[in-house]
Amino acid sequence: MLKIDQYELKYVCDIIPEIDDNGNIIEYYPQELYRKKENVKLHEYGKRPFCRFKIPTCWAGKEGVYCIYSDDQLVYVGECVDLSKRFNMGYGNISPVFVRNDGYEKLSAYLKRINGDSIKLTFNEIERIINRPLPQSAYRYKAWWANGGHSHSNYWLNAGWKVERVALGNYIVFSRIR
Repeated sequence: MLKIDQYELKYVCDIIPEIDDNGNIIEYYPQELYRKKENVKLHEYGKRPFCRFKIPTCWAGKEGVYCIYSDDQLVYVGECVDLSKRFNMGYGNISPVFVRNDGYEKLSAYLKRINGDSIKLTFNEIERIINRPLPQSAYRYKAWWANGGHSHSNYWLNAGWKVERVALGNYIVFSRIR
Protein backbone atom coordinates (compact mmCIF):
# COMPACT_ATOMS: atom_id res chain seq x y z
CA MET A 1 0.00 0.00 0.00
CA LEU A 2 1.03 3.54 -0.74
CA LYS A 3 -0.08 6.28 1.66
CA ILE A 4 -0.64 9.84 0.45
CA ASP A 5 -1.89 12.13 3.20
CA GLN A 6 -4.78 10.14 4.70
CA TYR A 7 -5.37 8.04 1.56
CA GLU A 8 -4.13 4.49 1.12
CA LEU A 9 -3.63 3.41 -2.49
CA LYS A 10 -2.63 0.06 -3.96
CA TYR A 11 0.75 0.09 -5.71
CA VAL A 12 0.32 -1.07 -9.32
CA CYS A 13 3.73 -0.96 -10.98
CA ASP A 14 6.66 1.15 -12.05
CA ILE A 15 6.29 2.86 -15.40
CA ILE A 16 9.28 1.98 -17.55
CA PRO A 17 9.77 3.89 -20.83
CA GLU A 18 10.74 1.98 -23.99
CA ILE A 19 14.51 1.67 -24.27
CA ASP A 20 16.87 0.88 -27.13
CA ASP A 21 19.48 -1.91 -27.20
CA ASN A 22 21.92 0.30 -25.28
CA GLY A 23 19.46 0.94 -22.44
CA ASN A 24 18.69 4.54 -23.49
CA ILE A 25 15.13 5.87 -23.43
CA ILE A 26 13.77 6.10 -26.96
CA GLU A 27 12.69 9.68 -27.61
CA TYR A 28 9.93 10.64 -30.02
CA TYR A 29 9.10 14.06 -31.45
CA PRO A 30 5.52 13.63 -32.72
CA GLN A 31 4.93 17.38 -32.70
CA GLU A 32 6.98 17.58 -35.90
CA LEU A 33 4.27 15.53 -37.68
CA TYR A 34 1.33 17.77 -36.68
CA ARG A 35 -0.27 19.72 -39.50
CA LYS A 36 -1.40 22.45 -37.08
CA LYS A 37 2.04 23.07 -35.60
CA GLU A 38 2.47 26.41 -37.39
CA ASN A 39 -0.96 27.78 -36.41
CA VAL A 40 -1.61 26.39 -32.93
CA LYS A 41 0.52 27.12 -29.87
CA LEU A 42 1.93 24.08 -28.07
CA HIS A 43 1.75 23.76 -24.30
CA GLU A 44 5.16 24.42 -22.70
CA TYR A 45 5.77 20.68 -22.36
CA GLY A 46 4.71 20.03 -25.98
CA LYS A 47 8.09 21.15 -27.31
CA ARG A 48 10.05 18.44 -25.51
CA PRO A 49 10.80 14.83 -26.47
CA PHE A 50 8.27 12.14 -25.59
CA CYS A 51 8.42 8.42 -24.80
CA ARG A 52 6.19 5.33 -24.83
CA PHE A 53 5.47 2.84 -22.07
CA LYS A 54 2.96 0.19 -20.97
CA ILE A 55 1.56 -1.26 -17.77
CA PRO A 56 0.37 -4.89 -17.37
CA THR A 57 -2.92 -5.60 -19.15
CA CYS A 58 -4.31 -7.21 -15.98
CA TRP A 59 -5.43 -3.66 -15.09
CA ALA A 60 -7.86 -3.57 -18.05
CA GLY A 61 -11.36 -2.50 -17.00
CA LYS A 62 -10.25 -1.42 -13.52
CA GLU A 63 -10.97 2.16 -12.52
CA GLY A 64 -9.08 4.13 -9.96
CA VAL A 65 -7.11 7.10 -8.81
CA TYR A 66 -3.48 7.02 -9.85
CA CYS A 67 -0.42 8.92 -8.69
CA ILE A 68 2.69 9.41 -10.74
CA TYR A 69 6.00 9.96 -9.00
CA SER A 70 9.31 11.07 -10.43
CA ASP A 71 12.40 10.75 -8.24
CA ASP A 72 10.20 10.09 -5.17
CA GLN A 73 8.30 13.34 -5.79
CA LEU A 74 4.54 13.24 -6.47
CA VAL A 75 4.10 14.95 -9.85
CA TYR A 76 0.56 14.02 -10.92
CA VAL A 77 -2.73 12.73 -9.51
CA GLY A 78 -5.53 11.62 -11.80
CA GLU A 79 -8.43 9.22 -12.13
CA CYS A 80 -9.73 7.03 -14.91
CA VAL A 81 -12.27 4.32 -15.65
CA ASP A 82 -9.74 1.92 -17.19
CA LEU A 83 -6.12 1.98 -16.03
CA SER A 84 -4.91 -0.18 -18.93
CA LYS A 85 -6.52 2.05 -21.56
CA ARG A 86 -5.25 5.21 -19.83
CA PHE A 87 -1.66 4.03 -19.83
CA ASN A 88 -1.37 1.59 -22.72
CA MET A 89 -3.26 3.66 -25.28
CA GLY A 90 -3.31 7.09 -23.66
CA TYR A 91 -0.40 8.10 -21.48
CA GLY A 92 1.68 5.26 -22.89
CA ASN A 93 1.86 7.21 -26.13
CA ILE A 94 2.72 10.59 -24.74
CA SER A 95 2.31 13.34 -27.27
CA PRO A 96 2.32 17.13 -27.25
CA VAL A 97 -0.53 19.04 -25.72
CA PHE A 98 -1.90 22.15 -27.31
CA VAL A 99 -2.81 25.05 -25.03
CA ARG A 100 -6.46 24.95 -24.13
CA ASN A 101 -8.71 27.28 -22.26
CA ASP A 102 -10.28 25.15 -19.53
CA GLY A 103 -11.70 27.96 -17.36
CA TYR A 104 -9.41 27.53 -14.36
CA GLU A 105 -7.55 30.72 -15.24
CA LYS A 106 -10.81 32.48 -14.23
CA LEU A 107 -10.60 30.84 -10.80
CA SER A 108 -7.02 32.05 -10.52
CA ALA A 109 -8.04 35.62 -11.39
CA TYR A 110 -10.94 35.45 -8.92
CA LEU A 111 -8.70 34.29 -6.07
CA LYS A 112 -6.14 37.00 -6.83
CA ARG A 113 -8.86 39.61 -6.17
CA ILE A 114 -9.68 38.24 -2.69
CA ASN A 115 -8.40 40.39 0.19
CA GLY A 116 -8.78 37.93 3.09
CA ASP A 117 -6.73 34.92 4.12
CA SER A 118 -9.46 32.33 3.57
CA ILE A 119 -12.48 31.84 1.33
CA LYS A 120 -15.16 29.17 1.21
CA LEU A 121 -16.58 28.53 -2.26
CA THR A 122 -19.39 26.11 -3.05
CA PHE A 123 -19.03 23.82 -6.03
CA ASN A 124 -21.79 25.84 -7.73
CA GLU A 125 -19.88 29.07 -7.14
CA ILE A 126 -16.70 27.56 -8.58
CA GLU A 127 -18.61 26.36 -11.64
CA ARG A 128 -20.03 29.87 -12.14
CA ILE A 129 -16.52 31.33 -11.84
CA ILE A 130 -14.97 28.94 -14.37
CA ASN A 131 -18.09 29.08 -16.56
CA ARG A 132 -18.35 25.30 -16.94
CA PRO A 133 -19.13 22.20 -14.86
CA LEU A 134 -16.40 20.68 -12.75
CA PRO A 135 -15.44 17.15 -13.82
CA GLN A 136 -17.11 14.28 -11.98
CA SER A 137 -13.77 13.40 -10.38
CA ALA A 138 -13.85 16.77 -8.56
CA TYR A 139 -17.13 15.64 -6.96
CA ARG A 140 -15.98 12.09 -6.21
CA TYR A 141 -12.35 12.31 -5.08
CA LYS A 142 -10.68 14.59 -2.57
CA ALA A 143 -7.40 13.83 -4.36
CA TRP A 144 -8.65 15.94 -7.30
CA TRP A 145 -8.31 18.94 -4.97
CA ALA A 146 -4.74 18.08 -3.91
CA ASN A 147 -2.35 21.02 -3.82
CA GLY A 148 -0.07 19.94 -6.65
CA GLY A 149 0.36 16.97 -8.89
CA HIS A 150 -2.04 18.07 -11.63
CA SER A 151 -2.39 21.04 -13.94
CA HIS A 152 -5.60 22.51 -12.52
CA SER A 153 -4.07 22.89 -9.03
CA ASN A 154 -1.44 25.20 -10.51
CA TYR A 155 -4.13 27.81 -11.07
CA TRP A 156 -4.89 28.26 -7.36
CA LEU A 157 -1.31 27.64 -6.23
CA ASN A 158 0.14 30.20 -8.66
CA ALA A 159 -2.49 32.69 -7.47
CA GLY A 160 -1.11 32.26 -3.93
CA TRP A 161 -3.83 29.98 -2.53
CA LYS A 162 -4.06 26.35 -1.38
CA VAL A 163 -6.98 24.04 -0.70
CA GLU A 164 -7.42 23.86 3.04
CA ARG A 165 -10.61 21.79 3.35
CA VAL A 166 -12.75 19.73 0.98
CA ALA A 167 -16.41 18.87 1.50
CA LEU A 168 -17.04 16.76 -1.61
CA GLY A 169 -19.90 18.05 -3.71
CA ASN A 170 -20.51 20.88 -1.29
CA TYR A 171 -17.69 23.37 -0.80
CA ILE A 172 -13.93 24.02 -0.87
CA VAL A 173 -12.06 26.21 1.58
CA PHE A 174 -9.05 27.96 0.08
CA SER A 175 -6.46 29.65 2.30
CA ARG A 176 -3.74 32.06 1.34
CA ILE A 177 -0.25 30.56 1.14
CA ARG A 178 2.07 32.24 3.62
